[in-house]
Formats: sequence, structure tokens, C-alpha cells
Amino acid sequence: MFATTAGNTGDSFLTVDAPGAYPVDVRSAGQFLDRVGRVDLVKVDVEGHEETILESAKEYLRANQPRIVVFEEKGAKGAPEGNIGKMFNEIGYKIFGLQKKLFKNVLYPIRSVADCVSRDYVAVSSHHPIPDKAKVAHSPD
Repeated sequence: MFATTAGNTGDSFLTVDAPGAYPVDVRSAGQFLDRVGRVDLVKVDVEGHEETILESAKEYLRANQPRIVVFEEKGAKGAPEGNIGKMFNEIGYKIFGLQKKLFKNVLYPIRSVADCVSRDYVAVSSHHPIPDKAKVAHSPD
């Protein structure tokens, strides 16, 4: 069952039973993407559950190699030694931090936990590398 918090439709959740809840089909990210077919961009923003969603989509990502996967992470799981970083490395992606600036966004490589200073990350398929002019060779200030 799918429900929302009264007065805040952006605060939604799955439940066994709640007033106003209604039934919905539930699928893993991998199942959903398999049904969609080929995509070039995947955006994951699920309030702290990114690792679970990305892991469920791992085989789809490996097989289809979307150009870019954008995700949020408040910790260091995107670092090469983190769970998300290991997964992306295993399936042929490189992770970049995304530094948002007023007039441009800057991508910088995530080489270690120390580089995980952003909340926004971009995993780029090694099959579809990003142009050098779109990234910088150092961490943000």
C-alpha cells in the first residue's frame, strides 16, 4: 500500500495499512529498468536508500551501461573503498563528485574517502567517457 503524510504529499511511504493508502505494484530498480529498456541517464534520489536501489539495479547497469548514473550520498560510500564505489568500479564506471556552482557545475574524480565532500555524485560508464573539458583534475576547494 502507498500512503502520503497528511498535508505533505512529498512525504510518501509504503505500508501494510494506513488511512487513505492505496495498492501499488512494487518492483526493484532492476526490474523497473528492465521493463523500461535502454536508457542513457539514471537519477537516484531516495533519501538515504541509494545503496539498496543501486545494488538492485547492478545487473541492469552492467548489461546496459547507461552513460551516466546520478546519485546522492551523504557519506563516503561512493569512494573506491565504499560499497557504492566498489560496485560501480566492478561494473565499469568511474565516480565523480559534483560541485554545484552559481554559473557552472564541476565534476572532480573520487579517488579516496577524502574526495567525498559533495552530496551529489555522477557515475560515468567507461564505455561512454565524459569529455575532459567537463571535469577537473583536483578536488573542490
